[in-house]
Amino acid sequence: TLLAICPVAIFLVKSPVGLIRNIFSVLLSWKSWVGFTQHPARESHRLPELKQGVLNPLDAFKNKHLPEETTERLDLLYARDYKLTNDLNIILKGFRQTGRI
Repeated sequence: TLLAICPVAIFLVKSPVGLIRNIFSVLLSWKSWVGFTQHPARESHRLPELKQGVLNPLDAFKNKHLPEETTERLDLLYARDYKLTNDLNIILKGFRQTGRI
């Protein structure tokens, strides 16, 4: 669907070139639209294996500067209580960030 609305979406995202690149990365299964936050020192054994996401649960919040412990907890809650509506909410709230590489 993003490919279909791409002519309009490129004016709404912060990095239009990144959006186009991310659309094709998702279509080719290199990435997913929503994944976990990226932390180098994370205990990833507690989370299921996911492809790198363009967005993450933190993108649903206005305050992006939360402590690492809080973001890890958000990832755990996202994995435990997964619903498609959560993904849609994250995508809608973080839409301007869909061009992030």
